[in-house]
Amino acid sequence: MNSSSIVYKSTNGGTTFNSYAFPFSNMQHIFAINTDTVLVGTGAGVYISYDGALHWQQFA
Repeated sequence: MNSSSIVYKSTNGGTTFNSYAFPFSNMQHIFAINTDTVLVGTGAGVYISYDGALHWQQFA
């Protein structure tokens, strides 16, 4: 059973943050390539978002 987590993202240098649902728990690493592309490593694999953390898919 998967439980969700929250990813926090700032687009203004950390002055404010927005929260986005991440559909899996056990996040271990987060790597932002740019403001749209984000990779998250979990115990179950690596997931990527191409739209600023709005939608996620497993990264092959």
